[in-house]
Order: sequence, then structure tokens, then C-alpha cells
Amino acid sequence: MWCRVGQFPISLYTLPMHRIVRTSLFTLFLLVFLIGAPIVVLYTAGYRYSPINGHVVRTGALSVVSTPRGAHISLNDTPTGKKSPYIFNRVIPGTYTVTLSTDDSHEYKKTVTIESGRTTYLGDVTLFARSEPVLLADDDAARVTPALKSQTTGTVTLVPNKTAVEVRKKNGDALIALLPLDTYTIAEDDGDISVLTSSSGKLYLLDATADAPILLSANGTIFAWNSKAQELVWSDGIEVNMYRVSQHVSTFITRQGDPILSLTMFSDAHAIVVTTKTSARAFVQNDNVPATLLLTVDSIEDLWIADDDTTLYFLGTENGTRGIYELVLR
Repeated sequence: MWCRVGQFPISLYTLPMHRIVRTSLFTLFLLVFLIGAPIVVLYTAGYRYSPINGHVVRTGALSVVSTPRGAHISLNDTPTGKKSPYIFNRVIPGTYTVTLSTDDSHEYKKTVTIESGRTTYLGDVTLFARSEPVLLADDDAARVTPALKSQTTGTVTLVPNKTAVEVRKKNGDALIALLPLDTYTIAEDDGDISVLTSSSGKLYLLDATADAPILLSANGTIFAWNSKAQELVWSDGIEVNMYRVSQHVSTFITRQGDPILSLTMFSDAHAIVVTTKTSARAFVQNDNVPATLLLTVDSIEDLWIADDDTTLYFLGTENGTRGIYELVLR
């Protein structure tokens, strides 16, 4: 059947069809909105589908900062094309291996865990320069004690009696502590803090102002003291530990297979150099990563770090030549 609307004839059978089309389109757009709107909202809020978990999860973030800046960042051994410092947003929760590297530094690698709705911080990662030792002075100059090393002045004195050794303030009668009878050396004297070593292989850390002045009594005479951070690292020749005066706690650092020759701390106390007779490794504090092998030479007799932490010096032998060497760290 036909009817006329104005000058145009229209089939009456087409009118219901127009209503069906409109209803279908409306229903389709409504379904798209009902399904798409939550997806857009979830996507904007940081939710992503996780193939590992098999469902939608809320993402996290990863912040990476390094010294020096500009290190290339890889996640799970895949280059990201990003350089530090950088914040990765919308990261699916899970475990990731983060690798930092530059053209002239040792590679840094650490495993981190990304949690939903949280930011994981990989902060102020130290990248040590990959360099070779340079001879500064030959064997004749090496016979002289290096003047580049820091020196300390004494403020305590030891007074032995029949039953114990008295530790007293120099230029005063104030008794600090009583130690067992032994032969002691005042190895470090930093104002109110003193480090004593004994001939029997004991180490004592004393605080003249504390109610209990003997802060630490341990086996070992190899140590390094950082005055600024008020931290002590010590070793019995195999195991390395740290004591923090502010927290009054000891922390295990590492255990070495080769006998330890010396310990050296960076001025900001963020890293420790453990030296054996032929090698030096850097351990970064509060960072559960393998040590960085800084150098391997014929022999090392002594080692110290410049006050600005940029250069390492050692007295030793490299390729048969004995002398004082310099190694760039940063």
C-alpha cells in the first residue's frame, strides 16, 4: 500500500522498518556506551589486562634514578629506549629485572617487584666507571706513605692497671670504659667516638657520651670508620659487617672466599670497597645486588679513595710494575 506525503509516495511497509532501524541503532550505541565507558574509565585509572594473571589488574609505576644520569634502561633484558632518570607508568604488576648501563660504566642489574597502585623506587643507583688503573708514581715514590690518606688526631688515652685497661679522655680524668687486659691500639679517634683494636684480634667501638660506652665488641681488626655517617664496617678477614651508631644495629654485608686485606668507605657511606690481595669490589649499601668488580691486579698493598669519591688510589703491582695507581670511579 502507498500513501502520499506531500508530492512523494511512500510505502506504508517502510514505516515500521525505520522504527526498527532506529531502535537497533539506539540499542547498539547504548551497548557500546555501557561496555566501552567502564573500559575507558578503567584504562584511564591504570587498569590493564595481564596475560600472566589472566584478568584485568591495576598497574603500578617504576621510578629509576642513577648517578651518573643518562643511563640506558632495560626491563627483562629488553631495551626500553629510555634513559635515567625516568618514571615508567602503567606497568603490569610482577617481577622485573632492571638493567642500567652506559658506554663507559659497569652494568647494574637488579630485580624489583611492581605492585598494584604503588610506585617502586630504584633510587640513586651508582654506576661505577669501567676504567683501567693508571700509574702515578713508580716504586721509589711508593716507598713513601701516601699523603692523600686522611689522618686523625687522638683525644683518648689508655691507662693499664693490674686488672684492666682504662680508656680515659686525654687531658682529663674522665673514665670512658674498662677493657680486658691486652695490648691495644687507638686505631681511630673521632671526637667522642673511638675505635680500638687489640693484639688478640678484637675490635671495640666506644662512645664517650653514651651511658654504655662500649657500643661494639667484635672479632676482627680490619675496619673503616665514616665520621659523617657515624658508621663502622669491620671484618675478621672473611666476613664483613656494618654497625650504625644512630640505630645501634649491626648488619651483615658479605662473606669473601679470599682473605680480606682492607675495607674502605665512600665519604657519603653509600658504598664499601672490599679489597683482597689482588682485587677490589664495591658493595652498595641497602642494595641487594652483586658487588661490582672494580679492578684485578697482580697485588694490592694499600687502597684508599679520594674525598670526592671520584677516584680510587692503590699501592700495588700491575703487570710487574710496583707503584701508586689511580683508578677513575665516576
